[in-house]
Amino acid sequence: MTKNDLPRILQVTPELDYLPMKPGERKVVLGRNIHHYDYTQQFAKSGGLADMTSTLAIALKREGANVAVTLPRISRSSGKETIGEICEEIERLKAEGISGINGEGSTSYWPQNLFLADHSFFRSNPELYSGDGIGFALAFQSEVLNKVIHHPNCEPDLVHTHDWTTGLVAALSDVPTLHTMHNVHTKTVSMHQIYEAGISLDRKDRLWLDNNDPDLVNLQLSAMFSAYHINTPSTGWKNDIIAGDVPENANPFFRELIIQRIEGNTVSGILNAPDPSYAPETDRALEFNYNNTNLKDGKKANKKWFQEKYGLKVDENAPLIVWTNRLDPVQKGIPFFIECLHGLMQDHQDPGVQVAIIADGPYKHEVDKAVDEIKRTNPEYKERIIAIEFSDKRERRGYAAADAAMNVSLYAPCELVQMKAALYGTMPIVRGVGGVGESVAPLSKYQGKGDKRVPGVVMNDYNTEAVRWGLEEFLKIYHGDQDNWSKLTHEIKTIAEREFTVSRMARDYIDLYSGVLGKPIVRREI
Repeated sequence: MTKNDLPRILQVTPELDYLPMKPGERKVVLGRNIHHYDYTQQFAKSGGLADMTSTLAIALKREGANVAVTLPRISRSSGKETIGEICEEIERLKAEGISGINGEGSTSYWPQNLFLADHSFFRSNPELYSGDGIGFALAFQSEVLNKVIHHPNCEPDLVHTHDWTTGLVAALSDVPTLHTMHNVHTKTVSMHQIYEAGISLDRKDRLWLDNNDPDLVNLQLSAMFSAYHINTPSTGWKNDIIAGDVPENANPFFRELIIQRIEGNTVSGILNAPDPSYAPETDRALEFNYNNTNLKDGKKANKKWFQEKYGLKVDENAPLIVWTNRLDPVQKGIPFFIECLHGLMQDHQDPGVQVAIIADGPYKHEVDKAVDEIKRTNPEYKERIIAIEFSDKRERRGYAAADAAMNVSLYAPCELVQMKAALYGTMPIVRGVGGVGESVAPLSKYQGKGDKRVPGVVMNDYNTEAVRWGLEEFLKIYHGDQDNWSKLTHEIKTIAEREFTVSRMARDYIDLYSGVLGKPIVRREI
């Protein structure tokens, strides 16, 4: 077989991401007052980054792009759950022809298009996913910069990096790079740490030095400073950043670099999309599959099954609200939702509103404690509220059973909860920021089936009063005209199926890659 003459795009991601597991605290670091997070035991599959990479790579290949992927080769001593997640992603890629590890089993024109970065750190460290993530990030980036990019079977024309764990690749690669910031989180490392990791500092002028300290390198900002082009996972978040709507813990230069890129026309926003497996027609997690034709009966059957399975009162008329977002009290408004629960239960008893919290995160202890207290003091609510650990199956079952899904965020680079829920015909109750505002239209501004956003309840403020307002607005609609409710749920699912697709996301990235390289990356008109 001959070498594919299309430009090659290399996706670089650890697939899992480091996120803070505790709310954090204010600290003075190098003379600056910042919000400091405790990064302990928090390397986890999380949000848009973790769900995006293999999904995007597969979609790009289906559109005809010449795509390659690099992932870490993880030791089987690093934890059964994490190994399972990584192996699952590799199997998905191989099933789509993105394979050829060590030259074996390739179905593409290239001898390899899946590269596993194999570092001694991955083989010898049984606590790979604990700590602050710096050791892992440096080892992974060292392999990518020293071995993968210049491997004779790789040699990409464009490298697409994701978040702070690949920031040095974006900054130090001698190949054009596109860097996506999925969040504001970052880490700093010393020049000595970079050198000890075996990463060349010949291009150290491309690194961003925090507080002008010649030894303190900011990984996310280095990528934002030096990559050929940068992008955010939604135009909405890019616009929010420009407007100054960024969390207080963000480095102040995060916004400044985005603004500089706007002036140079080297920043974009592309809305992420859920994996195609989020489809009630074929979702194997569901007891009852359904489509838009039997949407009402399908959701009714799934609600009954869910209520029986998880100890809720079986009542097809009871409005069921799910929360599946990460229990992060800083970025997600879970404390506000918890404050609303008692009043919500008390004010809506016939039929009794039901709540299912299917999530993990740093606020889980407080959530469990609050739910237990509500049940203890109000035994009649025991069959109306549950808080259970997150799993992929439970999340999918929740969307299929629920009438509404909550997504309350301080800021939202993209968010997938509102998109996933909509694909199951479930109404989003959201705060209209970032990618959420780009995907959900307030009912007062909803333009009908031609809208690119699904109809939902959209709140503006980030507080308990706003969340309670959003819940009450949903209940008015749910208990109102049933023909209108049925019409809305059908339109939610129809629009989501049309707009929240990986093929749309892939085509947007094809346009962006082609623009960055100045030449087409597929053999057809985009």
